[in-house]
Amino acid sequence: SRDRSTRKDRHRKINTAKGPRDRRMRLSLDVARKFFDLQDLLAFDKASKTVQWLLNKSKAAIKEHVAASKGKTPASECEERISTVSENKRKSPLASPKVSRRAAAVRNMR
Repeated sequence: SRDRSTRKDRHRKINTAKGPRDRRMRLSLDVARKFFDLQDLLAFDKASKTVQWLLNKSKAAIKEHVAASKGKTPASECEERISTVSENKRKSPLASPKVSRRAAAVRNMR
């Protein structure tokens, strides 16, 4: 059998702002179940119709998100996320030094 990296990618790409992207999407099992349940509920025969319906229904929320994030730079968003994670770690009982030492001891045993 041929190595996956040497096979030719025969699927069409679409050009986006971030360069060429594969049209196919891989969904987690949970998301795929929900997606296909929605597709059945809407009685659409094609996944693209379901995605188009979702995009149309979420248009206002997307615009709101874009407007809210326009004032932020990627660096400030990153700092905001890091501070939130740090705060959550401080609040978490798993962040205590005893747990960290135990976790390190278990890791060293492996």
